[in-house]
Amino acid sequence: MIDKIEVIKKGEAKKSKLYFIREKVSKEIKRLTRRSKMVGLTTSSDIEETEKKIKEAEEAQKQAELEVAKANDVVVEEVVETENTENTENIENIEETKKD
Repeated sequence: MIDKIEVIKKGEAKKSKLYFIREKVSKEIKRLTRRSKMVGLTTSSDIEETEKKIKEAEEAQKQAELEVAKANDVVVEEVVETENTENTENIENIEETKKD
């Protein structure tokens, strides 16, 4: 973890002070790593959840549109069939009147 130690000034220090500083620094490093891991995890999971919700909503909308389209196709086909039968009946009537 420690890359380099530079001696700036030589002096005497008590062992207790060195232990205190070492513990203080290690606690701060642990705190920072915990925070960075938590932030990274929550951010990515939140983004993934929102993307999943968006995809699910889009899929649900597409399925609803397909169902509506299928229902409309059935209605349109029925209307076209009735129009075709009416047109053929009209054509037959016209042909009969021409023959007479």
